[in-house]
Amino acid sequence: MWLAICRSVFVLPIALLAAALAPTLAQGGQASAQVLFQGKQHVASALPEHFPRLAAEAVAIWAPWAGENSFRIEVAADGKALLLVHGKRSATTLEWSKLETLTALAGKRLPYTPGPATPSPASAPTAPAPDEEEDLEPWDDDPAEKAKGRAPNGPVEMPRFDLRAAVFIECRDERDLEKLMPYLERKNPQLSSWIKESAGQLTGFALQDPLVAAWLVTGEGLEEYNPLNEFVHRAMELDVLNRFGQQPYWLRHGLAWFAELEVCGSVYCFPYRDEFVGVGEHGGWKPQFQALAEAADDGFVMANIAMLRRGKYSDNAAAMAWGTAKHLLEAHGQALANAMLELDQVWRKEGIQTDASTGKWRTIEGYEVPPERQQTILEAQLGKDFLANLRKAALAKSKKKS
Repeated sequence: MWLAICRSVFVLPIALLAAALAPTLAQGGQASAQVLFQGKQHVASALPEHFPRLAAEAVAIWAPWAGENSFRIEVAADGKALLLVHGKRSATTLEWSKLETLTALAGKRLPYTPGPATPSPASAPTAPAPDEEEDLEPWDDDPAEKAKGRAPNGPVEMPRFDLRAAVFIECRDERDLEKLMPYLERKNPQLSSWIKESAGQLTGFALQDPLVAAWLVTGEGLEEYNPLNEFVHRAMELDVLNRFGQQPYWLRHGLAWFAELEVCGSVYCFPYRDEFVGVGEHGGWKPQFQALAEAADDGFVMANIAMLRRGKYSDNAAAMAWGTAKHLLEAHGQALANAMLELDQVWRKEGIQTDASTGKWRTIEGYEVPPERQQTILEAQLGKDFLANLRKAALAKSKKKS
């Protein structure tokens, strides 16, 4: 769902990388994974010399799963994205076209300036293996510190990832999605509770670690569903995660809904929504956002903008998220990008439990930067009156329409 802050300047020769990875890829017939790059087909364990480094790293992660499940790996010409589809899948021209449009849109609306060099994923703390679980909480004798997600000897900041190749997995149905979950858990054991809680409820997702998005093509009970919209929505989430890191839930989906409307001309991705979706609702929330602005006699407040929450869908909350994200993107793209980097930094400090003595950390499930902290960060970049200006913009559009 595309995170972190800067590219590594060190480039490992592909031949050395392939040689180092070959034993892993060859286990259990996993070297059978087919990789399509620049019109030529390769085997994952024998990539050509000119193969892009970031793409090679992503292939190394996903070739075992792809080989076991008869998926092929398609790689973008620039090596910045991988698309995994079943081997029997026909041409994926439409998906690549939408992804190209989305990438251009995101780059234009959210300019990204790399910061100073940071640790690469290989040197960053990794999710613990199950047998290391106890090592993460050596401060059990201090319940107060544990509750705050802090080691007694001071705060530790989770490092940023380098930019990585984005990975997209098209699941034909729920069975493909079910096969994917155990592999995700092996790659990041901290996902186990999310995997259990979301079983049977997902139409798609975007994750930071590993950096991957997946979506269903079809599924039981799916009505008013469009897999291409789902793909675009999750691709925008992944772009945000890759370039700007973890963001408040409302902002992440507000940006993704903006992308859906811009790239697809409609909205079909409604996370956690169970009730029927009317035909008119696929056009977005412009009337609702304007109505909310008209009803806010005392002005917009940050708590209402940030009221969209994981696990529960609300039309008004979705309207606020989309309307706010749209305005900020169109009027303050660079300032919003700067604010997003700050929001991620807060999350990396406050959203983890850490042991400063070992450098190990684990994420605090469900952590969100508090709304008042979000407001402080946004005001620092957009101005103290950004909430008032947001409402004025919504009202101005409402008056133009009337």
